[in-house]
Amino acid sequence: MGHPPPAARSDRRRALAARAFSIVEREYAEAYPRLCVQSVAQRLGTTPRQLDRSLEPGPPLRLVIGRVRAHALHRMLLRGDVSDARSAAASVGFASVCEMRRHYRRVFGESPERLAARLRAR
Repeated sequence: MGHPPPAARSDRRRALAARAFSIVEREYAEAYPRLCVQSVAQRLGTTPRQLDRSLEPGPPLRLVIGRVRAHALHRMLLRGDVSDARSAAASVGFASVCEMRRHYRRVFGESPERLAARLRAR
């Protein structure tokens, strides 16, 4: 029998990636605490490694989810809905303040605290 041709594997990977992005976009608001690579992979009937391979050459799904959470945090900061770093991290689904800062800085080029300070100074 053998393996499917590269084009068929590539099509399957693109379809898997599209379904993963759809889950992240559609379900983030209601499922963010549980939204992780493992849960998305389970929903798609695959493994986290296979899911990440389907996204190549793009970033792994954990970074995509981190970016979605960073954008949610950014919107909260702009609205003034953040009281402290720990509750902000938890409210958008980050496991820790350190993780929140790392993803936020990767997306926006500054810490969330710096943006909050700039907004207060206005």
